[in-house]
Amino acid sequence: MYLTIDAKGAIDSCKVVSTAGDAPPAYGCDDVKKEQFRAVAGASAVPRQAFLTVLSYGHEENVA
Repeated sequence: MYLTIDAKGAIDSCKVVSTAGDAPPAYGCDDVKKEQFRAVAGASAVPRQAFLTVLSYGHEENVA
C-alpha cells in the first residue's frame, strides 16, 4: 500500500499498489485509515509518504 500521512499521524490517502496470490489479505485501506501513526518531531505540513507491506501466508492440508 502507498500511504500519505499528515503531520498529526493520520492517513491522508491510501492506495493498494500490488497484490499477489489467490488469497489477498483482508487488511486493506479502510483498515489502515483507522490507524494512527506517531507523528515525528518537527513534522511539516507536507504529507509524508510511506509504503506498507502486508504479508499473509496460508496452505492447504490433505487430512487422511
